[in-house]
Amino acid sequence: MLPSYAGATAGFAMIAVSQWQAERAVAAVDVDWRQRPEGGLDTRRAAREIEAALQRGDGHVFHRQGDLGRAEAGAARVIEASYSAPYRRTPPRNR
Repeated sequence: MLPSYAGATAGFAMIAVSQWQAERAVAAVDVDWRQRPEGGLDTRRAAREIEAALQRGDGHVFHRQGDLGRAEAGAARVIEASYSAPYRRTPPRNR
């Protein structure tokens, strides 16, 4: 079981050599899926919360490497881009 982390939901993963093996493994696990205490995930709400955390400067960093301020200060130009995708719920595959 993978615990929830930094707002992500808990879950589990199967590692297999083939699709058939993966589906058999998933079918063998008895999972009791429950709603998060915070309620269902919503793409628009998540985007608003992420943007607000970014503006406040209190978001969660999953990975950090190097010194961003130093790199930007030494750069000839800085290019910024934002990307987003809707939340996609993968339905439980229990049979």
